[in-house]
Amino acid sequence: MDPEQFKYTLEQNLSKESLDVSEEDYREFEKQISLLEKLSEVQNSSVIVFDFHKLDYIFRRNTFSEELGHDPEQAESLGFSYYVSLVHPDDFHVLLDTYRKAFSFIDQLADEEKKDYKLINTFRTRGKDGKYHTMIDQVVVLELDKQGNIWLILGISDVLPSKIKIEKASRQFVNMKSKTLYLFNDDTSNQSKPIL
Repeated sequence: MDPEQFKYTLEQNLSKESLDVSEEDYREFEKQISLLEKLSEVQNSSVIVFDFHKLDYIFRRNTFSEELGHDPEQAESLGFSYYVSLVHPDDFHVLLDTYRKAFSFIDQLADEEKKDYKLINTFRTRGKDGKYHTMIDQVVVLELDKQGNIWLILGISDVLPSKIKIEKASRQFVNMKSKTLYLFNDDTSNQSKPIL
């Protein structure tokens, strides 16, 4: 997907009303950067923090750019749109639907419950060689704004071994405290679980 088209789609589907965040909130976040850098090193994973106020990354450490042949200059100038433009076209709409439904669900919860959920996505992303590689992405709410709206999300991503191939994107949404697995309305393999 074209990065500009993606940005428009993102704004239409995930954009929040004006969030109640200040420069002081951003300064407080900056105190966490050394911990996030250490997390990236220890996990040997890519770690991002996405800002719903700016609709872009405010922290990104990508451990697999070299492995996949990503262009660091393009990534820097286009930000989030660059990486999403590499997602397999069949997986893009599943990911967008997943984020829209999951964050809409979280928005309706009491503030003290909003950080209890983890979203796990498996999808394909294109490498420099033109081949698609399987990624696994884990996402949690990191910070809320002063009104209890989702402000920052933390994502940890890994490239799965090349022998692991998928035919389409998959997703799981889990309450980390209760261990309840929530299904999306088109995931009909087990109707005994709650549905988003």
